[in-house]
Amino acid sequence: MMIKGYRYFIILMFVFLACDREEDFYTSIKVDTSVTTEDIKGSWRLYAGEFEGNIIEISPSYPQCGYDYINFSGDEIYQEFLYNKTYCVPYIGSGNWKVENGIIKVSNINGEKIEFPIIEFKPSELVLNFQYDIDDDGKKETFKAYLRPYEPDSNQQQLISFEQDSKETALLKFNWRQERDVNSFSSYQIYRSQEGMCSKEGAILLASISDAFTTTFVDENPPATQGNLCYFLKVNYKDGLVYESDLLSVNPKELIITNSINLSTPKIEGDDILLEWDQADIPYFSHYQIVYANSKGNNSLLHEEDSILSINVLEETRFLNTDPPYLENPFFAIHVYNIFGTKVASNYEQVTYRRKDLLGPLTLHQTEVDDEEPFVYLYADSQIPDWTSGYDRDAILKFNYNEGLVETTTSSTLSEEGKFPFTKPISFSEEKEMIINGGSNIYFLDPVSFTVNSSFRRFYLNEKFDLFSIKDLTYTRNGFLVVIDSGSIYVFKRNGEGLVLLDKQVHYEKHHPYSYYRMIQVNGNDIIVGHKDDEESIFFTVDDSGLLLNKQVVSLPMNSNYTAKFKNSSFCSESNNSLINYGDRIMYSTLSFQVKVRMPENFFALGLDKNANYIYASTNNPDWFGSDVKSSLLKREVLLFNTKTSQVQSIKTKGYPIRVFENNIGEIFSISIPENQSTTFKYDIFIEKIND
Repeated sequence: MMIKGYRYFIILMFVFLACDREEDFYTSIKVDTSVTTEDIKGSWRLYAGEFEGNIIEISPSYPQCGYDYINFSGDEIYQEFLYNKTYCVPYIGSGNWKVENGIIKVSNINGEKIEFPIIEFKPSELVLNFQYDIDDDGKKETFKAYLRPYEPDSNQQQLISFEQDSKETALLKFNWRQERDVNSFSSYQIYRSQEGMCSKEGAILLASISDAFTTTFVDENPPATQGNLCYFLKVNYKDGLVYESDLLSVNPKELIITNSINLSTPKIEGDDILLEWDQADIPYFSHYQIVYANSKGNNSLLHEEDSILSINVLEETRFLNTDPPYLENPFFAIHVYNIFGTKVASNYEQVTYRRKDLLGPLTLHQTEVDDEEPFVYLYADSQIPDWTSGYDRDAILKFNYNEGLVETTTSSTLSEEGKFPFTKPISFSEEKEMIINGGSNIYFLDPVSFTVNSSFRRFYLNEKFDLFSIKDLTYTRNGFLVVIDSGSIYVFKRNGEGLVLLDKQVHYEKHHPYSYYRMIQVNGNDIIVGHKDDEESIFFTVDDSGLLLNKQVVSLPMNSNYTAKFKNSSFCSESNNSLINYGDRIMYSTLSFQVKVRMPENFFALGLDKNANYIYASTNNPDWFGSDVKSSLLKREVLLFNTKTSQVQSIKTKGYPIRVFENNIGEIFSISIPENQSTTFKYDIFIEKIND
């Protein structure tokens, strides 16, 4: 039951009265008994009331909310919608209704009833009659109510009209319906919730608009957030707040940047590349991101790109790239970002350019790093030597990674010997030399010029020492040359122009069918002989007389998933007596042969620092390079795995690392591939410094 004193004529229609009914009154009134439930069904609003012959038209009490109205539904549910002053959120009362003999009978769940005789009905108007004691004098007055059909959908309230402008896809622009009661209007107020919240509490007032005819607002300075932003609208009359919308949640990352920029054709200036572009014209500008790529991006499967630099000054539209990408004929583009992380790309422009320190295309067989000087020795199949005449040939390339150039290569004569392993330069008692096994011929080379100082031919080795097919060779700290073939290990010392055999022993008792034998010198004068397909290795010590002692089978495997010698190799720390195989995740002790460290399963070893404090690793499986495989999971990064704490530090690289090393002054370098190849077994490489 509604209290008395509520809205004059409205209370006469939209209330259930608790007072007694006088049914005899309705029997004396002429009613239209032909009216049916189907006639009455629908929504109606009160537009006028009659009392003692006076007709008064009814206007909305709150124009911004529209008319109060009632609804007679087809399932005999009665509802009344009454607006209050504050929020235009209607109070909804409900009950049941029916039509009997020209009388509308309404009841609620409390058992209260009210009856409205139908005086007149036509589709455009409904006239009802009833009695009510409006002045509390104990006598009931007679009233007429005039109603018209009402379409609630036309009563669009501001509650649902405050919305984001769907046509302005690049802006945080909001629209709402104009306030109809201009004379009472004071202001529109637009609020935004605090960043990271979607609440009205503590909301920030963005604008107060006193013009009733201004019904749009653009948030020009929103926070740079990755989450949603929440807004709401208040409408104030001169006597106070009349409306407050619900919170409107907006995802600013869905804004569309419609205006891309144009990148001019890149210009070559010496060893540098100049990029120039148009100034961006977008809302909420954040920064330009300069990227290089291997294509225009037409094929997403083959397209790769990486960032060079970000510029957060809108007017700065020029960049001189003094460190161009390690990619032949790269493409460039400019990405324009707004503060929400949305971006638009410029056109992609290609430039004919190749860095001088980009080596290739080639196929690596073996790499060795000089312990004392800034050189990497790369045994590779390529056309880099000047004697190749346009054909791919095998040769060792001496690359100065400080200068970024190949200083020398082995000769065509050595290339004709076939595939061969070699050692990094070793300081002998006489001089520093590099040892090469060329088709089972042993060569001692000057490491500067790569000229042959001396050699021991296959026939000499066969006839004198019964040494046929050399699989690997190395040098011990106490000055002996150690060689293996598929069955035995040999210890030599040089004697002028000849070799002296000091000892020979069988290594593996069981012969392996393939030629993937290799060995590594550890702990100064110890030798480990291993095979790609064997989980056990053979350990020897070379004493100061050149004798092989302490032979034992050890559970330190030198097996490998890889066939290429470059990948079928190991990294050793002499100072820490530790060893880890290329692409493996277990570091062993070279003294006890026990496991010292295990890396996570998805890590692959690419190197080891000198003191075995860090394993240089990657999540890129080394199987990917040197093949026709293109993987979307490759990362340009080196992982420094701390062998004491198991903590991991990630270092971003310019290319995809395939071998990482520390030089004699503590600098860390990566031999890297510039792009994720897809259709070739050959690739370019470069050497990049990855620590400060």
